[in-house]
Amino acid sequence: MAGLALLPLTGSGCICLLPRVTMCCDGPVAVDLPGWSSWGGRKQGPLSSACHTTEKGNSMARKPDTTITSCCTLKGAATTLSIDPAEVVGQLKKTLEKKVLKKGVAVRWTDESGNPDVLIRVVEINQGNQFLRYLLPFISPAYIEVEGQVAATGFTSRPFHYVQKAQVGLFGGSARGMLKVCADRVSGKIAADILKALKR
Repeated sequence: MAGLALLPLTGSGCICLLPRVTMCCDGPVAVDLPGWSSWGGRKQGPLSSACHTTEKGNSMARKPDTTITSCCTLKGAATTLSIDPAEVVGQLKKTLEKKVLKKGVAVRWTDESGNPDVLIRVVEINQGNQFLRYLLPFISPAYIEVEGQVAATGFTSRPFHYVQKAQVGLFGGSARGMLKVCADRVSGKIAADILKALKR
């Protein structure tokens, strides 16, 4: 319900009347404030406008109309890092899913034996040296190297190979933070290849 909020002003002994704003999903924003013009049984102020507060976080995504199978494997990967490489792969998968879902494509993860539409092989994960990056940025970057192909049924196969580096971070950047950046960026490139193959 719209109404007035009564807030005491500290140390003044007074009470402040503030308008309480009522948000709705299919109508205007109504503000209760004495003396303003009445509208629909409520007081309406200049903030009244069509409400466009649909879920902001999901406004860019849409319901998937296509599902592709994908595999991201660490088999044979060279790793130089102090964290579980599965964390890095998990971040890559999560970001890839979000990016393609914006174009109506859902991802179902499977193993390599399932002949997936998208195959991502992690070739190497290296966290670099944080201390050296702190002293001289760019000389010991964290990086991820991946290769694979997009071979969705009915579309042209698109092989890919990426080496994604992260070179600058706060105090040299932690292994986890730098590799998250690498995973996010390389997944964006793979997502672009998938959408091109699907002509999205």
